[in-house]
Amino acid sequence: MDRCRDEHPGGGAFYGTLNNCIVYFNSAASSPNYSWGAFNYSCTTPYPGGTGNITNDPQFVNAAAGDYRLLSNSPCNDLTILEGSALSEPSSSGRDGARPSKKQTFL
Repeated sequence: MDRCRDEHPGGGAFYGTLNNCIVYFNSAASSPNYSWGAFNYSCTTPYPGGTGNITNDPQFVNAAAGDYRLLSNSPCNDLTILEGSALSEPSSSGRDGARPSKKQTFL
C-alpha cells in the first residue's frame, strides 16, 4: 500500500509493504496496528524498523469525529517520501471524505 491511512476498530495491516502510510490507533487484541510486513516513510507503533519511519502520535484534527486531516504540528507532515512517489492532493481522503491539509493521501 502506498500513501494510506488506517485507523479503525480492529486490526491494521497484515503482511505486505506499506509506504508513506499512517497506521495508528487500531484496537485488535493482538498486534493492533500491524502484524509482519514492511514499512517505509510511515507512522505506526511499535517501531517497525525500515527506512524513515516514526512512532509519534500523528496528531489528527479529530479522529473521534472522523476528521483525519493532520494538525499543522503533526510529526507526519513533511516526512521524507520515497523517490518517485510524490504525493498530490486527492479529491478526497478516503473513507472519511475530509480533505488533507497538506500533500498527503489517506485511505
